[in-house]
This record gives sequence, C-alpha cells and structure tokens, in this order.
Amino acid sequence: MSDHKWDMAHITIPATFIGLGLLAAYVALSAIVGRGFAIPVGILGVVGGVVVMLGPVGKAIAGRISGRSGAGLTPEELDEIHARLQELEQSQARLAELEERVDFTERLLAQRKDPERLP
Repeated sequence: MSDHKWDMAHITIPATFIGLGLLAAYVALSAIVGRGFAIPVGILGVVGGVVVMLGPVGKAIAGRISGRSGAGLTPEELDEIHARLQELEQSQARLAELEERVDFTERLLAQRKDPERLP
C-alpha cells in the first residue's frame, strides 16, 4: 500500500494549484468587470464550492484524504461480490463452450449438400 504522506501530497498539491488558479481568475475578473460584479460572483463561487464539497464529491475527497477505500464495503460484501464474480466467470465459460458447440453444429449442417427428405 502507498505511503499516507504521499497520498496527502498527491491530493493537496494539485488542489493548491487549482485554488491559486481560481484566485488569479477571480482577481482578473474583478479587474476587468469591476468590484460591483465580482463580489456577487465570488460569493456564488464560494457557495457553489461549499455545496460541491458537502456533496458526494467532497465525501469522496475526504475519504481519499483519510485513507478509506472508495467503495466503503464490508468484508462480507466483498466476499459476496467475489463469489458472484466467480459465478459470472463460470457462466461465461459455459456460454463460450455452448457457442462453440452451436458453431460446430452449424458447420456440420452446412457441409451436407443434399439433405435427406422424408417420403
């Protein structure tokens, strides 16, 4: 498993650069359109960011920072998923075998030039 400090840096550094980029964009917007328009846009941006961070995106980021797995499944649920996956793989193998049998049967039927006719 990876080092926890590396995971924090892996998330924190890009988030810092994104934040600085957004701050620079806000300052540029303020200089271009004036404070009368930039202040409401800034307030809406902060409110929007808070809403996003309180939603599933924020929970996923918090889980990633704290080191929890993204799935949040119990060991019993993981065992059940592995069992179902194994059953699915077995079913796919059986289906592939049946497809081969159908193909073989079709080739045999296609080789018959004159089918027998009932009187």
